[in-house]
Amino acid sequence: MRPELTDRSIVVSSGRQTTADLGSGVALLNLETKVYFTLNDTSGRIWEMLREPVRVGELIEHLIERFDVEPDRCRREVLDLLDQLAAHGLLDIDSEPVLPGR
Repeated sequence: MRPELTDRSIVVSSGRQTTADLGSGVALLNLETKVYFTLNDTSGRIWEMLREPVRVGELIEHLIERFDVEPDRCRREVLDLLDQLAAHGLLDIDSEPVLPGR
């Protein structure tokens, strides 16, 4: 069972995948399960941010500032995407994070 996602959770790409730029999105292949997962352009940008560990709340705040999106909708859609990525083994979640300086 994977940890529950909260604003304080730290998320990062699992490293168990390979990616391919599709021009209008990104294709991910889980190297363990051989399952493909495709992301549209916006989700692909989020994926890029997941190369380094990031707190979910900070990820959402960044997207709200960068894009013209309603905060509740942004939060809901980001959490849904992160949950799907985690379900496919493409995302690692630390629900009790301790980051230096945070």
